[in-house]
This record gives sequence, C-alpha cells and structure tokens, in this order.
Amino acid sequence: MYYSNSTSAFTRQRLVCVLVLLLASATHAWASAFYSNNVVGQSNSSLPLNNVLGLLSTSSVVNANNAADADLSNYATLVNGLVTNPFLRLGLSGAGQPGDRAGVLLAPVKAVLGVTSLNLAGGVIITTYLGGTQQEAQVVSASVLAAALTQTNPSALEFIASKAFDQVQVAITGAGVGSDLRLYYAYSVSSLTRPTAKGLVSEFPAGTTDLTPYYSTAGTGTDGLSVCVNTGVTNPQNAVSNSPTDYAQFNSLVGVSCPSTLRVNLAGGTQVPAGYYAGFVVGGAGLLDASALSGLRLSTSLNGVPTGDSFTGVGVLELKLLPDGKQEISFPSTKPFNQVTISRASLLSVLDNLQLYYGFGVEPAAFTATTNVLSKFASPAGQYQVFTGGDAITAVPLNACGTVTINGDGSTSNCGVTNPQNAANSGTTSPAMIGQTVGLNTDTALRLNLNNPDPTGTNPAGAAGSRAGMVVGMGSGLLDASSLAKMTVSTYDKNGKLLESASGASLLSLDLLPNGRQEISFNTTQSFASVQLTAASGLALSSNLSIYNAFADNRGSGLPTIILPLPVVLTAFAGHRTATGADLNWATASEHNSSLFVVERRAGTTGEFQAVGQVAAAGTSTAPIRYQYADASAASLTASVLYYRLRQVDIDGTTAYSPVVALAAGALAQAAGSLQVYPNPAPASAAVSLRCDAATAGGTAIIYSELGQLVRQLPLPTEAGAALTLPTLPGGLYHVVVRDGAGHQVAAQRLVVAQ
Repeated sequence: MYYSNSTSAFTRQRLVCVLVLLLASATHAWASAFYSNNVVGQSNSSLPLNNVLGLLSTSSVVNANNAADADLSNYATLVNGLVTNPFLRLGLSGAGQPGDRAGVLLAPVKAVLGVTSLNLAGGVIITTYLGGTQQEAQVVSASVLAAALTQTNPSALEFIASKAFDQVQVAITGAGVGSDLRLYYAYSVSSLTRPTAKGLVSEFPAGTTDLTPYYSTAGTGTDGLSVCVNTGVTNPQNAVSNSPTDYAQFNSLVGVSCPSTLRVNLAGGTQVPAGYYAGFVVGGAGLLDASALSGLRLSTSLNGVPTGDSFTGVGVLELKLLPDGKQEISFPSTKPFNQVTISRASLLSVLDNLQLYYGFGVEPAAFTATTNVLSKFASPAGQYQVFTGGDAITAVPLNACGTVTINGDGSTSNCGVTNPQNAANSGTTSPAMIGQTVGLNTDTALRLNLNNPDPTGTNPAGAAGSRAGMVVGMGSGLLDASSLAKMTVSTYDKNGKLLESASGASLLSLDLLPNGRQEISFNTTQSFASVQLTAASGLALSSNLSIYNAFADNRGSGLPTIILPLPVVLTAFAGHRTATGADLNWATASEHNSSLFVVERRAGTTGEFQAVGQVAAAGTSTAPIRYQYADASAASLTASVLYYRLRQVDIDGTTAYSPVVALAAGALAQAAGSLQVYPNPAPASAAVSLRCDAATAGGTAIIYSELGQLVRQLPLPTEAGAALTLPTLPGGLYHVVVRDGAGHQVAAQRLVVAQ
C-alpha cells in the first residue's frame, strides 16, 4: 500500500502476492481484459501425457497451443517429471498496465482412476515479461497451492503487477511426480482497485521521534473513577507508526484494571467530515465472527472530545477480510472526527492478542460499487437450478434436481435446498436455505442467473474482472476457514458452461455486512451470466445456511491502495443579503493542494448555478483559514431567495461542492434580526433557547451541521415570540434556520457550541 499525508509527504509500499483476494474498492469500469493468444516459449517438446501416474523422466508441455487459442475452455497440460520442471510462456492480446491483475487459470489434472494429480514438491512461479524482458516474478508456495487447488475446477492464481507486461509465464518448481497442472490461459485484467481515496490514517511520518502525543490508552476503571494504568494494550505506539508490519496488541484481560482501549489520532488533517467511515485494521485472531464484533466497540472523537458516535456489534459495524489474514472493522460516522478508538468490551478469548495495525477515516466511495447486478427477477421461474453431484469438469456429472413440496406449508425442496426460488425472486426477502449438514456422499449446488440489464440478453451480466458471489447468512455465526474449504463459488456463461471457480479461504473473500449477512465472492477473469454456490459433501454448519441472492459488482475488499489527505475540510459557510448585494464567508480547518474557490449563485429554486466570482485558496495548510466574498451583482436581483454554493478546485483540477446556503431578501432578510439564539456561543451541554418574533405560524426550526447536514427539525411555538428550547448539541458550529408554514426561510443564525 501507499500512504501519504499533508503533514509530511511520505509513502510506504506493501508488496502482497494475492490469490484472487484484492485490496481496495472500485468506482470505475474496467479498462481491459487481455488473454493469451500465442505461445512464446515452453520447456522441451510435447511428449505423450501419462494421465494416470505421470511417470515421465523429463518434463513437458502437452497441447501448448490450447492455452493460446480463442477457446478459453480447453487447456494445455504441464507434466512435471523427475528431472526438470515444465514452463509455458504465453503472449497476451494486449499489454497489461501497472495495477492490473496478472495471472493464469489453472486446475490439477483429474486422473482416469478418479485421483487428483497434485503432489507439488515445490510450487508455482508466475512471471511477467514485456517485449521478452522479465518484469516481475511471484512464487506461489506448495502449501498455498494445496489449499487453493483442492478441486478440479479451474481457479485463478495471480498478483497485482507494478510494471507493464505483455507476456505471462507459469512454471512448476521442484521435481515431483504427480504434480501435473492444466493451464487454460494467461490473462491481464484491470484490477478492482480504487487507486486513491480521500481520508486520513493514523500513520505519522518516518522519523517522528516521539509518537506519544498521537495515541492514548487512558480510561476509567471499573469503579468509574480511577484512571487506568494497566489497560492491557501492548506497544500502542505501533498503531501510529509508519511501519507496514508494526501493530499494537490487546492482551488477555487477566490482571487488567479496566477494559482495553486504544485511541489513535489521524495524521495529515484537522478532521474528517461526517459520513466518512471510521475504523481499524486488525489481525492475528483468525476470522472474527459476529460474536467477536459484540466484544469490540468503535468510537470517534474530535480533539479529545467524544462525538457521540460509539457502536458495537452486528447491525452497525462492518467487517471485511483483507489479504494476509487482516480484517477491517468500520462504521459510517455521523459527525466530524480526527480520532478513532477501539475498545474491548467483553472477555471473549478470541480477542486475546488481537493485533491493531492502524485507525482510519475514509470517504464512503471507497467502500461502494458503481455496478451491481443481482439474481432478482419478477418471475423467478427458470432463473435458478439446483444440482447434486460434482461439476461439469469433474468425473461426477451435475444432476438437476426435481422440486418436492414439504411440510405441508408450501415450502419446496430441491436436493436439500429449501425454497431455492426465493434467491431469484425480487418480490421476497426470504432466503433459500441449505440444511446444517450436506449429504455425506454428494455435493449440493444452487445456481442463480443474474438479472441482465441488457434487454436483448446478448451480453453477460457480469463483466470480466468483476466480483462474483453470493449473499448468505448463518444466524449470528460467521463462516470460518474450515467451512469455506468446503464451499465453491463458480461462474457460468449464458449457455451453462463452467468458466471458473474459487474455493476455500485462500481464494474466496468473506465480508460481513451491517445486517449480519455475509458475502462470499471472488474476482473473475471472464464475463459470466450466472453464479453457483456448491456445498461439498460432509459440510457441517452451526445453523442452516441462508442464501439471499447472487451478485456481480465492481467493489473490492478492503481499503484503497492510496489514502490521500483531504484537499479541503470546510467547517463553515454562511452569508446574508445587504443593500449592496450579498456577503458570503466560509472557513476551512485544513487544505491540501487547494487552488481556488468559485462562488456560484442561483436565483430561485429552479435553473442552473452560475459562477459569480472566485477567491484564491491557501494551497496547503493545517491551520484554520477564513474567507469572504462580496457579491455586488446580487443587489440588482429581485428574487426573494438567492442560493449560493462553493466549487472548490484543487491544483490538479479536481472539484468538490459545498452545501447550499439560502439568503433571503427584503422583509425576510430583515426578519433575521428578530431571531435570537442564546446563549451564543453556548457552553458545552448548556440549554440553548430560540426566539423568533417573525410570523411563523406552523413553522419549523431546522438545525444544520457545519457541513450542511440536517441535525434536528423542531416545530415552533404557536405564539409569536415564545421561546423554544433546543436539544443538547455536541460541540461544534451549527446553522439555525427558521421557516414559516409555507416552507419559506424567514430567519437564520449561526450557533457555536463549545467543545
């Protein structure tokens, strides 16, 4: 990963060889998908393939051209012998770029005796070339291969390239009889990575000699009074360091005087806006589940003062699996913050020795997809299939199951899948369901078509490179590594032909959603029309496995590869009409590479905003800055209300818009003087009263945050001049707006509440 901040520009790189699990989130379409179309080189000449025992004295590649033709379903075979090891280098139909996924689609050979040929004494090396010159090489160890290639369906092995490439080579290392592999094709596919996202992380520049100002483990003891000294957090300074491998750690609660708590500052800016995701990257505890989330609490602060955002458990906290066994726990904030706290709220042993890498505040776009196709149809008939047996590529054929009505309640069962139609029905939220134990002698599979947005039905619903998966649930539990090892997610084309699969924790990504449901998915290499979940024989679950739907989207797992400092943090924007026009003023808490502010105006509720002037920005600053602009041209306008917004422009041309403010004219503007908000500024937790002498029968008082977000909306007293007591507000800057019964703004004032 690369990180930078505005306090001191710095970067750090983590090179991660990922087997289909990818970092980051995507908000863009894929630029390319290139496949192998020529054989550049191979080991030895093609020799007859001994598919049963593989007892060849030398290595060879059989049917090499099959990995380079237009048919992506046939394959070459790499036969590993006793003397040398096979390799095959394939040219691509186009050049992959830095950041693209470089890889191959492989499967172990299925012997005619029904025994999988997989006995890798060494491993596999994937190497990229550009114009014949080697670029990068990644080793996939034998242990990883053994975990990944437990099935005979084709699976992708890949890494994220940091250099351009137009050839991909795969080689088996370490001589070993019975380590033959099928190679379907090599590829370059654009990654599901969001190169940058706005936000802050708790990582301070290398060379910072004293990190103690940037973290805290203080808290109150069990008596609610004493200050904790022993909080059970080891090396808390590591959670604010710049090292990619450093981490703080929760210890066992034995001997700890109060719950383990770690608060970290976010580097590079004054604060993160409300709505950004607040969270921590953790690891070292295996796959956390819903019960573990109930034992953790995340909260935010602004300059040491709690914001009121404090959450625990499923329903709010989100959990995403990252590479290297790390996980990201987060929630969408409702108030600005510049500190994130993680606390241990239970004695769960799974939280002993939990590793805490860093805290973050990242924009919501980093966690969303811009494409999302589901297996939801108005009429689900014909849009799902249930199978038993193996898969099309294995020796055991798929067998379609009939439908049987059970229990007399109208529910149906297909080979142990209850109500499979529900996972394809847009009219129900009830799931399909697989029993707690899958049959001992056969697999069970549910295949769901995706609702193709193309009315002609000629194009696949899932684009090459997109994420393919199923949304499932299992009560309050989370699927663990042993369960994932017995699950396979596969994609199919519109004719029902198997394309590719992923199985086990090495290849499948697992995300816990806020509603307690889970996403099982992998990143594809080919376009597809349907998704299948196969539960292997002998799979035992703690409760029935609910299947809600299949999906294809362009969201990856985890954080963006680059966290950029926030260009501008706007803390206030207000104004008022005058006899000479309109006076506007705004303030920023911090800026990074900011160029200018363009003031835009609209007269009335319709029409387009037009630029009326601009103000040069500070560029880069971590200190609060105030701006003002006088719009003299507004004096000649007769509109009763003028609307203004700011278009903030960065040095690189990136733009962002402020909330809109409404300025009343004439009698309405004069009424602003009759609005009293007191005390103002108000001490923390003080009662604040509002009194408006203007005619406001049936009116409302509306309170907006400093970023223009609605905080409260209250009915005004029916008597003119009567006082209204506002609810207690956290420290910050607010805009109080009074509207009459027709919805017209009649008065407005700013309110400052002490932190």
